[in-house]
Amino acid sequence: MSTQQEKMPSLFKRVFYPRHEGPYKVFMEYARVIGVALLIAFVFRTFVASPYKIPSSSMMPTLLVGDYLFVSKYSYGLPILFTDGDRVNEVLPERGDIIVFKKHLPRGGEQNYIKRVIGVPGDMLAYRNKQVILNGEPLALNDVKTHTYEYHGETIETARYTETLVDMQHPVLHQAVEGQDVEPMRVPPNHLVVMGDNRDSSYDSRFWHYPGWGYVSMDDVVGRAEFIFWSWDEHFQPRLERIGTSLRKVILKDEKDS
Repeated sequence: MSTQQEKMPSLFKRVFYPRHEGPYKVFMEYARVIGVALLIAFVFRTFVASPYKIPSSSMMPTLLVGDYLFVSKYSYGLPILFTDGDRVNEVLPERGDIIVFKKHLPRGGEQNYIKRVIGVPGDMLAYRNKQVILNGEPLALNDVKTHTYEYHGETIETARYTETLVDMQHPVLHQAVEGQDVEPMRVPPNHLVVMGDNRDSSYDSRFWHYPGWGYVSMDDVVGRAEFIFWSWDEHFQPRLERIGTSLRKVILKDEKDS
């Protein structure tokens, strides 16, 4: 054996220089390496983060079709294996968080959705004339401007607003169509109200239990969207400027502190 091979770690030598080992031992070494890699991937996806691809326009302009992002699994507590959404040290999402959650389909099965948290337990919420009424106060819509985008070959014109959600701001899109009002309701314990930022192209809490709100149970929350790690358009052209974009909410600075 050469001096270079003698300096190599024993596992590396057995895997890549197996001529002195029996076929069973070589197979077991490969199996161990693959098994460890799979275990690390399983632990990472279960307890740390998992990737998610944006499939629709419901969260535009914040998220675009073709964005790939990481969703943290531990933000609202450490998941407990083999349970129905239980967590250790569970905490509630905050208004403004972008979350991924499971939606149970009428014909069985489930599908992952991504929306923004608008209401948390105890909030009194209504939706009237395309404006969210939170605890009796309409959320301010300012800085209106025209926003046009292409979706499935169709040009869609919208009005882009900046919505102030208590302690943070985010963009929303409104189309020139009639909105669907929702009756005032108080968000029950352990549940959330969610909406897409593209308000007239989002299937969300406004529609699941109309004329009231449809809720997301904390047991169905997968995690919080953290940042975009890759993005390309419908022609598979990379959008490099979007890579690394944080999706964590930014708290408004109090004017008293400025």
